[in-house]
Amino acid sequence: MFSPALSAGGAVERDFKLYMKNMVGKQSQVRRAREFKKAGGDVHHRHGASIAMGILDDYLATEVAEGCHLSWKRKQLKDTYKIERLLKK
Repeated sequence: MFSPALSAGGAVERDFKLYMKNMVGKQSQVRRAREFKKAGGDVHHRHGASIAMGILDDYLATEVAEGCHLSWKRKQLKDTYKIERLLKK
């Protein structure tokens, strides 16, 4: 479920931190978490996985200024979609 690319100190980690700062920092964290949960499937008793899936979906669809190209970060984070399995249980 966890991708080393998000914490390896590389380009994807810097890109993700920029994304979180730009996208979440400007809005209410509670409201944004609810939006992520709904986007991630809003699965009852799996709220953490729903929020994570919503964050990943939004992040992988968002071009961050001075960040990674969409295709490259999707390739680096392809293994994180194991979260989908949690939501289907």
